[in-house]
Amino acid sequence: MKNGKMTLMSFGLLLLVSSCGVSSTINTIDPELLKESVTRISLKDEANSRTYYSYINQVNEIRQDNYLDGSAKQEIMPTGGFKLNNQLVEADVAMKDAPSNAKVIMSHDTLTFEAKKLDSSKLGRYRLELEYYVPTTFASAPLVEIKVNGQLPFSEAQTIGLPLLYKDNVSVDENGAKVFDKTRHDDEMSPNQTRRQGWQKEGIYETTYSTTEPLVFDFDTTSPVISITNLSDREFYVGSLTLKPVEKPLKYAEYSKNLSSLGTDNLELNAIEYTYKNSNETTLANEQSPAVTPYEHDRKLLNVTSGWDTSGQAITWEFEVESAGYYPLTMHYYNDMSNFPLYRKIEVNGKVPFAEVANYEFPTTGAHYSNETLHGEDGKPYYFYLNAGTNKITLTATAEPLLDIYTNLMAVYNDINDFSIEIRKITGSAVDAYKEYYITKHFPTLVGDLQAYKNIITDSYYKLRDIVGNDKSSSVLSYFQRMFELIDEIIEEPDDLPLNLAKFSSGDNCLAKLIADTANSLKTTNMILDTIYVTNDENAIRPSNASWISSFYSSLVTLGQTFTSDKYKTKLNDGELNIWSARAQSYNDILQTFADNEFTPNTICEEYPEGIKVNIRQMPSEDNLIYAYAANTVPNLSPKNAWNTVPDLVLGINSGRAFEFALRGDAAFPLSDFGVERDWKYTNANHWGFTPYYWDVADNMPHGQLMSMLYNDKFYSLPESTSAQLMFS
Repeated sequence: MKNGKMTLMSFGLLLLVSSCGVSSTINTIDPELLKESVTRISLKDEANSRTYYSYINQVNEIRQDNYLDGSAKQEIMPTGGFKLNNQLVEADVAMKDAPSNAKVIMSHDTLTFEAKKLDSSKLGRYRLELEYYVPTTFASAPLVEIKVNGQLPFSEAQTIGLPLLYKDNVSVDENGAKVFDKTRHDDEMSPNQTRRQGWQKEGIYETTYSTTEPLVFDFDTTSPVISITNLSDREFYVGSLTLKPVEKPLKYAEYSKNLSSLGTDNLELNAIEYTYKNSNETTLANEQSPAVTPYEHDRKLLNVTSGWDTSGQAITWEFEVESAGYYPLTMHYYNDMSNFPLYRKIEVNGKVPFAEVANYEFPTTGAHYSNETLHGEDGKPYYFYLNAGTNKITLTATAEPLLDIYTNLMAVYNDINDFSIEIRKITGSAVDAYKEYYITKHFPTLVGDLQAYKNIITDSYYKLRDIVGNDKSSSVLSYFQRMFELIDEIIEEPDDLPLNLAKFSSGDNCLAKLIADTANSLKTTNMILDTIYVTNDENAIRPSNASWISSFYSSLVTLGQTFTSDKYKTKLNDGELNIWSARAQSYNDILQTFADNEFTPNTICEEYPEGIKVNIRQMPSEDNLIYAYAANTVPNLSPKNAWNTVPDLVLGINSGRAFEFALRGDAAFPLSDFGVERDWKYTNANHWGFTPYYWDVADNMPHGQLMSMLYNDKFYSLPESTSAQLMFS
C-alpha cells in the first residue's frame, strides 16, 4: 500500500512537471536545450540568419568584451550628391545653420562616406550617427538603405527610418507655460502639432526600435565605406556621418564615484510642458483625477501624456537649473500594463549617463499612480549631474529587455505559418477529413519541430512569469495555458495536423494567433506620465495619490456635473444650427471649436450679421431621436417655428437609421432635395437660406454605400466615413 502511494505521488509529480501549467515549480528549461530549439527553427528560414538579432549575436560572440575607446570616433563628410552652394535649404532656414560642406540627396541617389583608415586597434563595433535636415514636404520620416562595403550587413539595414521631431503648436504665457485652446465650456483642447524644423543629428535605428541604443555595425576592414541610399520620393539634406565606437558601458558605481555637491533647486516639470518629441502619436490628455496636476473638478485640463506606448517614442523636456550639482529624479506616473512593468531609457543632456538607466524598469502601479524615484537594486536613489543653465531630460519607450522573448516567439509564429503553407501544398485548399495524410512521412522532422516550439513557448512563459511574479497574474500570461494545451494535442497526434489546421494556424484562437498576440503585447509599453521631480528635498514631492476624501469629493462633483453642467445636456438653442453627435465629447469639442472658429465667421452676411452659429451636443443614444420625435409633431423647419426637442442635423448614427425615419413619412428630410436645381434656394425648409448641393458631396462617395440611405428615390443621409481594404506588395 505504501509503495502504491509512492507510485501515485510520483505519477502526480510527473504530471505537475510535464503540464507546464502555472503551478509548476520549474523556473527555466535547460539553456542548451533552448539554444538547440531556437537554432532548429532559425535554420529552417534563411531570412532569420540575416536579421540584426542574429547578426549582433554573432558579432558579440566574436568581439566579446573587446570594446573600443573614444579616440576611434570619426566624423566624415559624404561624396556624391550636390552641394547646396550657400542657397537656402528652405525659405526659413539659412545655410549658416547647416553643417559645413552639406550635401543634398536627390530621390533614389546614393551618398558615400569613406572612413579614414582604421588601424587594427580600431577595428570593431561602431554605431552611426547621421546629420540631416528634412523639409516640410515630408509627411513622414524619410527612409534610407545603408550598406557597408557594398553589402547589407543585416536585413533591417534595407529600410531605415530617420525620425522627425514634433512640438505643440501653442503660445506660452509670461512664465513659459503652454496656453491651450479652450472649448466653449472652458475645457482645454489637445493642441495641433507641428514639425520642429532644423538640422538633426540622430543615431541609426531599425524601424521598430527593438534596441535601446542605435544599431551596431562591425567594421573588420581598415577602410570601411558606408553608402546611404535615399528610398523616399523626395529630397532631403545630409551633413556628416559620425562613427561612434562602442565603448564599455559605464556603471553607476563609476559614474558616482566623484559624487559631491548636491543641487539645491526644487523643480517640478509637468509632463505636458515637454519641448519636443519624435512621434506625433504621443499626445496630451486629461486625467480627471485629483492625483494629477493641474486639476480642476469643474473643467477638464490637459495634464498627462497619452499614446506613449510604442518602442522608440521619445519625449524631451528642457528646463533651467540655477544650482549645478547632483539630483535624483522622481517620476509620477501610471503604468497602463496589467501587472507588468514597462521600460524607459533615461537620457540627460543627450546621453545615457550610466548603464543602469538604459532600460530602467518602472513597476506596475495597479489602479493608481505611483512616485518612482530612480534607484538601484539596493533601493538607494541614483543621482544625475545637472549643469547650471539649460538641461535636457529625454525618456524613450523601450522593450529591449523582452527582445529575446519576442524574437523567439515570433520565430515560432513565422515557422508555423511557413509550415502551414507546405501542408496546403499537399492537402490542397480543401482538406479531406476522411483521408490519412501521414504527414510525418512528408516531414520527418515534424515531431522535433513541434517539441522545439514547446520548448521556446515554455521558456518564454517562465521568463515572463519571473518578471510578473510567481504569485501574480498578468494579461501577458493569459494565453500560455491554451498554447500548452494546443501544442500537446498536436504533438500527441502529429499525423492529424492537416485536420487540425484551425487549431494550428488558421483559427480565431489557433496556436499561431495566440503566440503572435502574446509577442505583440510585449511591444506595448504605455506610460501615462504626470510629473518629473528634480529635487533633493523629499518634502517637495507630492503624494502619489490624493486622499480618499479628495477622491470621493471629486467623484461626487463629477457625477453632479453630468446632471447640472450645460455641456452634458442635449439642449437645443433657438436661432442656431442644432446638431446632435453620437461621438465622444472630446470629438464634439474639436468639431464645435472648428465650427466656432472656421464656419461661423465665414457665414457673416446681411441676414446673419454674426454668422450662422452652431450648437453641437452629445447624443447619449440613437434612441433619443425616436423619443424626441415621439414627443413632437412634425416640425416646420422655418426659424419662426423651430422645433424644441429635435435637432436639425445628426452625426455618427448607424446608416440604417435614416431609412427607418424616412419610412415614417416626414420624420427626416431628404438631403438629396438640397440642390435639385442649381439656382433654387430652399428657403422654407432650410433655416439659413444657403444652397448646399447633395451630389457635390455624394459624388465623392462609393455609390453602393448610399443604397442603405435610399427611400422612394431620395437619399436621407450621407456617409461620414468610408473604409477600404488595401494590399501592398
